[in-house]
Amino acid sequence: MLAEVSKITPEGQPVNLIQDMPPTVKTASLKIDRPELYYGELQHEPVFVDTAQQEFNYPQGSENAQVRYAGRGGFPISSLLMRAAAAVHFGDSNIVLTGYLTDHSRMMIHRRVRERLQTMTPYLKWMATLTW
Repeated sequence: MLAEVSKITPEGQPVNLIQDMPPTVKTASLKIDRPELYYGELQHEPVFVDTAQQEFNYPQGSENAQVRYAGRGGFPISSLLMRAAAAVHFGDSNIVLTGYLTDHSRMMIHRRVRERLQTMTPYLKWMATLTW
């Protein structure tokens, strides 16, 4: 959801520029080509993308819309050594045993927005009272 901070409806609700899933864009000034979410506040680590298995995107009636990751985030996890290191670090032997990882698969970590900001800008002091 994306809303203008200076506008509200007669009911006191925000005037949404983008809402729902799949997203409905209500302004000509915005365009969404790929509405997938890979970063947020309630994410579990790690996530593997560009695997042999399609990803759930959003419900579409009685079916589910599927997608393939098209970004550049994460790092390659194609070698057995990288997979073994990730399995040891995260305590998950399935990382080594799965058949879903391919030569193009990537592993995404630090997906919580606040953690990501702190990791990328350690020289800034983030206020503990900051809520998102």
